[in-house]
Amino acid sequence: ERRRAEEQKALILIRFSDPLEIFRKITGDDLIKQSIAFCMLKSDAQGLESCIIRDLEAAGFEVMSIIKRSNGLTEDIARRLYEEHKEKEFFPGLIVYAATGIVTLLILKGQEQAFRQLRKIMGDTLGKEEGTLRYKYGSHWETYKCEVNGGIKEIRGIENKIHGSNSFENVLREISIVYTKEELNLLSENTTFQYLTPIEEIERIIKDSSLSPYLYKLIAI
Repeated sequence: ERRRAEEQKALILIRFSDPLEIFRKITGDDLIKQSIAFCMLKSDAQGLESCIIRDLEAAGFEVMSIIKRSNGLTEDIARRLYEEHKEKEFFPGLIVYAATGIVTLLILKGQEQAFRQLRKIMGDTLGKEEGTLRYKYGSHWETYKCEVNGGIKEIRGIENKIHGSNSFENVLREISIVYTKEELNLLSENTTFQYLTPIEEIERIIKDSSLSPYLYKLIAI
């Protein structure tokens, strides 16, 4: 029953998505060098995608894959993606933001520890750092009506165009959340996402024993 429900969710997700475009698959070497980054262009970036992608490429990134979710993320996926903020007051608004409007998912190839490279070009949350994407394309405050404890509450949040994972651990965790199993199989070359518990399995491919053992990981088979 649970498996059938998961399959139905995957079908719903695919139904409201453009086709997944893959230009280069993820390899084991990408994992060892931590040279992939995950990026999401949020709903307020729609219409600016080509401009932002050009800026990412000018900064040295290669687009490995791209896909649009025309109805945004599902609420469940948004909650899992932003789980680290679940105790914050702005969390319900963040979920509404992520689950409303078109979002574009990108996997990028960069230098070693590419997530640092991406975070640097993205800039701070409020978009105040000159020369960054959030500064160039702007950010603004928005008020969301959210269901909180059985009632409706207005919550303010910042809309800043782009999301990027803040660690390599989160690159892998977030990719495993926002893509379906079918898409993950297409994205990777001789690799698969699966749930791991032994830290030894992670160390076997990714030479970083600091990675948490309880998250979804991309490992070579």
